[in-house]
Amino acid sequence: CSLINRRINEEEYSSRLYHAMHLWMDDNAYMGSSKLYHKFEKEELEHAQWGIDFLLNTGCCPEVMAIEAPPKEFTSLPQIIQMTYEHEQKISSSCAEMMSYAARSGDMFAYTLFHKYVQEQIEELGKANDLLKLATLYGADVHLLDKKLGHL
Repeated sequence: CSLINRRINEEEYSSRLYHAMHLWMDDNAYMGSSKLYHKFEKEELEHAQWGIDFLLNTGCCPEVMAIEAPPKEFTSLPQIIQMTYEHEQKISSSCAEMMSYAARSGDMFAYTLFHKYVQEQIEELGKANDLLKLATLYGADVHLLDKKLGHL
């Protein structure tokens, strides 16, 4: 149960991080990016729900844990994109470690759940890589980048 509770907590933190980024973008008139990160925020809560449902279905009550406060100040849209990439790298490593632990311990039920998280992280890394490429492509034209991100 504790490993899955940790996974839930990490997904909830990811949601709060993207919420903080979304609010900063909105406050700084990056409306397209704000819309995209608001979508990311909701997706992360859906991922947390996977773990919650798993625990409830297997007879373990999910633990409501404290969630670390994410940063609330950012310097630029490109900085947020870089932070997003780094965050998704960190989460990917965590998911892979959890999947490996479940395999070593022979917990195939948890392994199946963590496999789902690892598969999702492949998509998340793809999105983060695409954001980095777009930030590089648009360079200093952050308003055009913002407009593009609003259409993703």
